[in-house]
Amino acid sequence: MERFFVALSLLIVSASSVEPMPADLTSWVTRLPDHGMTSDRQLVENRLLYATKRGHQVTVYERHLRTAVQRSILKYREYAEADPESGNTLEGLPPSVALSSDKKQLAFAAEDGLGVHQLKTRRTRYLIRKTNALPPLRKWPGPRWSVPWIKDEAFALTTPRWSADGKFISFTWVLWEGRGLAIINSRTRQCYAPRIGREGPACGNVDLAWAPRGHSFVTPNSCYGEEQAPLIGSTRSVWRVTNLAKRLGKEHARYGDIRYASDGGTLVFTYRESGSDQRTTLAMCDRHGHRLRILSRKGSKATPLFSPDGRSILYLVDGLLEKHQLHTGRSSGIAVLRDRHLAWRLLGWTREGYLTVAIDLASSQHLKGRKTRLLLIDLATQGVVYASPLMEGCTVFLGLAR
Repeated sequence: MERFFVALSLLIVSASSVEPMPADLTSWVTRLPDHGMTSDRQLVENRLLYATKRGHQVTVYERHLRTAVQRSILKYREYAEADPESGNTLEGLPPSVALSSDKKQLAFAAEDGLGVHQLKTRRTRYLIRKTNALPPLRKWPGPRWSVPWIKDEAFALTTPRWSADGKFISFTWVLWEGRGLAIINSRTRQCYAPRIGREGPACGNVDLAWAPRGHSFVTPNSCYGEEQAPLIGSTRSVWRVTNLAKRLGKEHARYGDIRYASDGGTLVFTYRESGSDQRTTLAMCDRHGHRLRILSRKGSKATPLFSPDGRSILYLVDGLLEKHQLHTGRSSGIAVLRDRHLAWRLLGWTREGYLTVAIDLASSQHLKGRKTRLLLIDLATQGVVYASPLMEGCTVFLGLAR
């Protein structure tokens, strides 16, 4: 118990011990205990699922928040780079695995194809399989897949993501040069390649975010450091996606993080006008890309996140954690992030309303040698509920489960 309070004292300091700040700000120190800090609270979901990749080997772990007991629940190998000259190695990217919204299944992209692992029964089935191997030192064609329309030059599959109802899984197929977006029905195994109107297949994006409710999805703005226009779509018309930037009339802007509200009906995002300084605009629109609403134009904002009740938006800006009240239009500071050299990411909320935060000690944007921590923060008491140990290698936090 004494060790617990010592660790906690390293995490939280009063505003009086740092430079003078407004009275509503609390300073949090990011010097975490070396071996993490277990939770003394009874959480509804008290098991942390995360995956770590070393080289091309991925291991998924389950860790209890109160006892710190940990076990591996899945191991697989991602594809090895086909040729040293290829620019599409996935070695430096986070593990290609995702937890379903019901917390019962894992979707993963292995070297042999796209699989689904049942957590309760520990059984694995493949939705897409590689039907032949790539001959040594051969660049063309690539391996063949059980889904006929996936081009032979596709070397690998990556970044699976579940829809809210668990019916669909999106993923990316990796070409020798370039990538393409695909969606598969996890029950019928029918596969789709979304298209952008007459512009052709939706290519270049390596990730996709599904709405927590409903049928909508949105793609990110960047891929391997390349700027991409965000796309929106729905499984009701899975063959067609829409360029969100064009619909908003902001085609020349550079878009940052894009998040859904809990009801899936609203998007919050950041963007920077072409030719502007480091200031970013915080904005929101409906899931169809209409009703654009500008919330704030001050500072360099990142990782916006709707509050659990949907009445406010939290975001990071210039070393501060701030909150924007939607009904009043006012922004206020919540916390000072003392160690600004660390990369903070707002991930979401627990069922109890604790804020989930990841802190990355990355030496480069390619994530090689990445070190990551996970925090659960009680905003009401300004205390840290849980702090994970330092995760070595490329790590992705999949979520909390019962």
